[in-house]
Amino acid sequence: MKRCVFNVKELSRQGGSGEYQLDDEFLSLRDDGEISGGNIAVTVTVKEAAADDYDYDLDIALRGTLRVPCTRCLDDMDYDVDTVDSVHILCDSAAGPQDDEDMLTAATDGRFDASDRIYETLLLDIPSVHVHPDGQCNPEMIGRITTELDEE
Repeated sequence: MKRCVFNVKELSRQGGSGEYQLDDEFLSLRDDGEISGGNIAVTVTVKEAAADDYDYDLDIALRGTLRVPCTRCLDDMDYDVDTVDSVHILCDSAAGPQDDEDMLTAATDGRFDASDRIYETLLLDIPSVHVHPDGQCNPEMIGRITTELDEE
């Protein structure tokens, strides 16, 4: 299974940013039926934290296209994504507040697996109703829906 793992300590020392590409292999790793694939460019920016409660500030910029089912006809459709998620990274799980949903823990050596956070951010970016532009839904399915509604 493809994951999005990087080292926040190394990135911070090497200019503070890195770029990754996520494709169908990553985006279809869950069987939730919401995302079936796509192509997402991930840019992570890491800087040392100014506060003492955590070690690093991390911004995860996501830009690209997801393949999701149309709410109306259930055929796949493309949904454009352009969003940023910001979190705090702590490299020692024993220190700092443990109840902050915007604070995540990296390994002591700085390795951080952002896969779950990225996937959740993508899911939250998709509106609850997402449909093809007018006239692009599957005509057979629209015909069935119309027939069902006419019979009621």
